[in-house]
Amino acid sequence: MVTATTAAAASVAVFHLKQPQTAFIELLASGYSPVYPCHVPPQQMRQHPIGTGPFKFVEFKPNELIKVARNPDYWRPDQPYLDGIEWTIIPNRSTALLAFIAGKLDMTFPYEVTVPLLKEIKSQAPDAICELRSRGVARALSSCQ
Repeated sequence: MVTATTAAAASVAVFHLKQPQTAFIELLASGYSPVYPCHVPPQQMRQHPIGTGPFKFVEFKPNELIKVARNPDYWRPDQPYLDGIEWTIIPNRSTALLAFIAGKLDMTFPYEVTVPLLKEIKSQAPDAICELRSRGVARALSSCQ
């Protein structure tokens, strides 16, 4: 759909489309269509991304973790509210679910839990909040007490 991208100013990009596309902004906002700066190769962005969002990249260890820290230059005053976020990467679904049941993780992701697994999680972690959403998507959250 994009025929060209031009710079209207130092911090303004203009996307030229073949035809009007109402979903374009949503696609950009989804995270599935990142916009990379021209001077940074895609391989480098995958290992050490840069950006202007509420958090700045700190560290990436493949198959282990991703760390970000609060961006003091974020445009919205007094936000984000968190000092940072650390994501634990567990590529194996079974290992991730066992870590959740053991209390090492606070939540599972919706597409990682099938209905039979949801029942198994509930039996092994009775305090967990287990939900089944429309279209058969399940997720589990640890209970906050």
